[in-house]
Amino acid sequence: SGPNAMAQFTRANARFGVPNGEAVTFKDVAGADEEKEELKEIVDFLHNPGKYQAIGATMPKGALLVGPPGTGKTLLAKSIASESNMNFKSIVASDFAEKYVGESSKKVQKIFDDLKNKGGGILFIDEIDAIGVNREGDDNKEYRSAMNKLLSCMNEASDNKIIVIGATNLVEQLDPALIREGRFDKVITIPLPSYELRVELFKLYVGKLKHEKDINYELLAKITEGKTGAFIHTVCNHSGIYAVDKGLCKVNQGCLLHTIERMVRDKKVKKSTIGFK
Repeated sequence: SGPNAMAQFTRANARFGVPNGEAVTFKDVAGADEEKEELKEIVDFLHNPGKYQAIGATMPKGALLVGPPGTGKTLLAKSIASESNMNFKSIVASDFAEKYVGESSKKVQKIFDDLKNKGGGILFIDEIDAIGVNREGDDNKEYRSAMNKLLSCMNEASDNKIIVIGATNLVEQLDPALIREGRFDKVITIPLPSYELRVELFKLYVGKLKHEKDINYELLAKITEGKTGAFIHTVCNHSGIYAVDKGLCKVNQGCLLHTIERMVRDKKVKKSTIGFK
């Protein structure tokens, strides 16, 4: 382990504010303390399997991260891989679906085989609801084929030192067979950031920029109620760009307020034009 060994693994998604070339750790995930504690159990098992095996416990098969888009589910999954010093493979579930009969299940099998041949690792399946919807009444044969193969591969995952991390914001639509105990042993809900966490997020992301000392983080947190960590990071990053465009050497409160107002306005415009060409 160590910085050099960890750096070869996962890289953070830029929207979460972790620069390319740096491994993602739990320290990069602001807040989410309870969620991180639950996931640390998986990391500890991977580091110290002996103490769990001594009591008869087996390796967790996986965890399902549930929460709105932009709350950091992907970042948490990547941090598990880095903290445990394991290989990391990320895929969006809809990528499993192929045009021709039987190809979807082959693709699922290949992904698991590739990780198995590398000695195991973390498989992160984002938007798992894309193939994991309740099979009752579903007439899409390819999605059903992919789903059946996924269930089969998950049954064998722990034997091959593979842990599956799924992410969804539509947990109520998932097939019961997918979310039962023995497949996803942990279901972890990641809510929108609280006021206190929004303050912490603004301090974290503004702190990565050259900024004036009189930033009112409490006000910024107050006016971004209901927004995600990804939104806050984007605000801070775009504020830096805006400051440069205005010939400023540092980000100030005005830059941040302007960017929040513009992003909220742009999102409203985008929603109002959905469905129109």
